[in-house]
Amino acid sequence: MSTRWVPTLHRHARLHHDTVRDRWAVLDPERVLFLSPSAHAVITLCDGSRSDDDIVGVLTQRFAQPSVETDVRATLSLLHARGALGYDPLAIRMDPARMPSETATVRALAPPLALTAELTHRCPLQCGYCSNPVDLAKHQDSLSAANWLTIIDECADAGVLQCSLSGGEPLLFEGLDSLIAHARKRGMYCNLITSAWRLTDDRIRRLRDHGLEHVQISLQHTDARRADAIAHAHGAHAQKLAAAERVVAHGMALSINTVLHRETVAHVRSLCDLAANLGAVRIELASVQSHGWALINREGLLPDAAACAQATVDAREAQRRHHPHMRVIAVINDYYADRPKPCMDGWGQKFITVSPDGMLLPCPGAHELGLTFDSVLQGKTVSELWQSSESLARFRGDAWMDEPCRSCDERHRDHGGCRCQAYALTRSLTATDPTCSKSPMHGLIVDARARAEAPRDPVITPRSLVRRPPDTHNE
Repeated sequence: MSTRWVPTLHRHARLHHDTVRDRWAVLDPERVLFLSPSAHAVITLCDGSRSDDDIVGVLTQRFAQPSVETDVRATLSLLHARGALGYDPLAIRMDPARMPSETATVRALAPPLALTAELTHRCPLQCGYCSNPVDLAKHQDSLSAANWLTIIDECADAGVLQCSLSGGEPLLFEGLDSLIAHARKRGMYCNLITSAWRLTDDRIRRLRDHGLEHVQISLQHTDARRADAIAHAHGAHAQKLAAAERVVAHGMALSINTVLHRETVAHVRSLCDLAANLGAVRIELASVQSHGWALINREGLLPDAAACAQATVDAREAQRRHHPHMRVIAVINDYYADRPKPCMDGWGQKFITVSPDGMLLPCPGAHELGLTFDSVLQGKTVSELWQSSESLARFRGDAWMDEPCRSCDERHRDHGGCRCQAYALTRSLTATDPTCSKSPMHGLIVDARARAEAPRDPVITPRSLVRRPPDTHNE
């Protein structure tokens, strides 16, 4: 057995030169790691032919500076720790304080980083926490494959590096293969966000051959009977497990996504173990967020405080057990955090969603806000809309904020919280997210927590049976 560390780029990552930002980056499943010039010089030598000592030697000769060896070893360790390099137990462990820091490029408005392309609202599942619009009659599938090819081009021109093809169920969209091939041609990292409905071996092979790099499959539960009941689709769980195995067998990266709610929150450990056994490189444990369909079903979905606290402990323990082969991404439930999470890392700052009817949105849930969003079919490019759209600029910065956000020293960290959640609970576009303990309407959350403590069987209405959410601001 070799005693030399021979660093290599992670098998599901690739180097990409971003011509819009003029920077090198590592792209992997739903993530972008921008590289400093020195980190790029290091990682280009990680081709499996050189040991860490060899890389130090090459760069010492190239740059002839006293600190080169320390900097190179620290950079290698940092790249390894962040998953850009394949795992190796011989990897150097440096003091994190000695790792080189990177200076970000400061711009008034950076280019968009990632696109969520919602190809269709059609879906074979009927999950009661669905992120699709509550009133689907107002949101038609209007974009053709040709439209989407143009959108992908415009997004690439604007600086988008990650393309996530989603829905509804994107496998139901005719022309999916051509979209994947085109996104890869334009350099984007291609992700498929799917229920894996009828995702056969032949279909997976075809998607891979067209350039698909990563498949994220939703699992509703670890138990097949309960999973099918939550999805309201008999046999769906078995199809998902089979598809997950095929994705890995065909060499693509696999992620598992599970929504944590009253019925699943106690199964974090078994969910993580199942994902690891399937060969997943990451699992997202996404606590249910109460707007849209999830607000309609909040009484049946919101876990109690003890269950949420235990889920956090279980997720941390699972991360320790499965590191470094699988990343565990766990999001604490907003109702028990006392501080809101940043709204998409800032509304209209990094992410864009294009809905099936052609609306350019800052997030998949923004269609519930009652704002008028620009259409990608109305003559302006994505780049032009990113710069000029009033709806995308609506909650950028902090001038829009009401008190207590306006004078809060945390406002640039959490951006006032989730706009969709704040509006769903208060019917005010500029209200502080009530999940924040500083919100004057935090009592809505306290009351919901109290109701969640009452023992009850989860009763969840399938998404097809209800049309509009209740008014909640007068609770």
